Amino acid sequence: MQQIDFSSSYLIWLTKKEGSYGRFQLDAACTIRDFSRKKTSTYYLASAVIAGNVYAKNDLVKQPVYLFQIAASDERHVIFRTFASHVDDQNSINKNSDLFAGVEFHITRKEFFVLKDFDDIDFHFQQCNSISAHVSYGLGKDCQIEIEFPIKHINIQKERRLFQIETGPILIPSEPLADRLSAMQGYSFDTAFVHFNRLDSAEFILNAPTCVGQETICFFSQVKKLNARIVLMADKDKNPNDY
Repeated sequence: MQQIDFSSSYLIWLTKKEGSYGRFQLDAACTIRDFSRKKTSTYYLASAVIAGNVYAKNDLVKQPVYLFQIAASDERHVIFRTFASHVDDQNSINKNSDLFAGVEFHITRKEFFVLKDFDDIDFHFQQCNSISAHVSYGLGKDCQIEIEFPIKHINIQKERRLFQIETGPILIPSEPLADRLSAMQGYSFDTAFVHFNRLDSAEFILNAPTCVGQETICFFSQVKKLNARIVLMADKDKNPNDY
């Protein structure tokens, strides 16, 4: 098994309407192993951007302003549109062929070193080495979820040998299982941020609209705590045993 090198991995599309290529760096990968359907699907979450009027001479930012983020597999994609105002979000799930002439994934992988304890974590923290995580958990008895993502923010308390990771966004399937779409339609997803300070559980904070006064503003809410197997990884060629 190799880890994804997120710094050099991309989602590339070619739109049908404009004939325009777009390249996004990746934020996360989510693999769904659906044993009941004997099907495995991997979706890659591209980095979010503020939506724009591409190649326009003026007014490059779309109005009303919204955050645009796509997750895609070889066959299907979901687009998250999160508006900055009270306008309802307009997420969509479609076949890639409906919107794109092509969707490709340039995924670079590399060997990794597993961080087994606080000393390993502290070493790579002090060396400013990149760290990523692989989180796996079950949805019922027939589905295994595996999520991989880079660690963008980590806290260390040396005297008490404590760490806490707070990072994202990542991509997770919607729950409960009844919310999953059929095999023909694909799967339903949420974007989320993740917090954990141990390697057997994590808290996921979903992006959900919350009413504030008379307006609906998107705040991160609906915290879900899940038992999970968490593996922290760093570059194999930067193993502390080699220093």
